[in-house]
Amino acid sequence: MPVSTSVFLYDPQCPRCRAFARFVSAWSQGRVDCRPLDSEGAADLHPDLSYPKMLQSAHLVLSNGYLAAGAEAGALALGQRRGWAWFFQLYYFPVIKQLAQAAYWLIRATRRNCASCGD
Repeated sequence: MPVSTSVFLYDPQCPRCRAFARFVSAWSQGRVDCRPLDSEGAADLHPDLSYPKMLQSAHLVLSNGYLAAGAEAGALALGQRRGWAWFFQLYYFPVIKQLAQAAYWLIRATRRNCASCGD
């Protein structure tokens, strides 16, 4: 199912995920539609998506059909703001990508048991 605007799928049970989705929504100036991964039709946005796969990490479905997950999804979602795509392309430099992925996996590993995250 093609999308007309990029869609960021996040875990609604995670306070950090919800906060990041709110930030992406505001930062992107309406260029990214943030939806909980359990919203109706979320798994139908891309043929490679399924509910169990979406539980593993955040995903971004771009309007051109590209599917990004984890740290890449976050970088590409933030890069949707007009004039900022160049900055978030720095994600693809090897050291930056490795650091971003390591930080993402650490956050992901503790996302549902974060008592001090707050809303």
